[in-house]
This record gives sequence, C-alpha cells and structure tokens, in this order.
Amino acid sequence: MHFKCLRAPLMSTLSIHSSSMISEALVKLISALLLTCALLIGSITLAFAQSTGSSTSKSNDAEPNVNQQQAIAKAKQSVQGKVLKVDRNKEHYRVKMLNPKGRVFSVNVNKQSGKVTPKSTEKAKPTQDKD
Repeated sequence: MHFKCLRAPLMSTLSIHSSSMISEALVKLISALLLTCALLIGSITLAFAQSTGSSTSKSNDAEPNVNQQQAIAKAKQSVQGKVLKVDRNKEHYRVKMLNPKGRVFSVNVNKQSGKVTPKSTEKAKPTQDKD
C-alpha cells in the first residue's frame, strides 16, 4: 500500500510535466511560424517596392545638382530684386522676384543643370493708402 500512495503523485507529476513540455513545444512552433510569416511578408513588401520603384524612376528623380539656395542665387544673378517666393517641382525651382521698379518676375531654375529661364512677367499692383 505504501508504494501505491507514492506512485499516484508521481504519475500525476509526470503527466503535468509532459503537458507543460507539449505546451512549450506548441509555443515554440507558433513563434517560429509567426516569425516565418513576418519574414515572408517583409520580403514580399520589399520586392514589390523595388519593382514599382524601378519602373517609375527616371533621371529626374535623382538628387538635384542645384539646391534651393543655389537656385535663389542664380535667379538673383538673372533678375535684380527681392525674392518673394520659391516653389519647386520635379524638374525646376520657380523663383518669384520683385525688381526695384515694382515689377514681378518669375524665373525657372533647372534642378539638374542650373539653367535659368524666364517664366512670365506680371505688374505689381501699387498699394494705395486711404486716409
């Protein structure tokens, strides 16, 4: 009888121990599956980004040779006056300037070459003070 009492707790301990080993194995398996899925999704996303990026990339998407400050300096060499506004798009900077006579000039400065071309001219409207 004495051995039966010792045997029952021992069997119960073994079954608990084996079930915890099974749950640890399940956790490791699920973790490995999740990691594999994450790596697969990441590589698919990277491949997609590279394929769409390479088909739409052009030479204009390269880093500009002329930055905004250089474009302003080139515009000032072309038109004497005060810079009002600088806009930029893929190909050029548009620098809007006010000359000393009150006339507004816009010039385009090519981002790659730095070439300055006149855009258009507009007359500045004089301001009138009401007394």
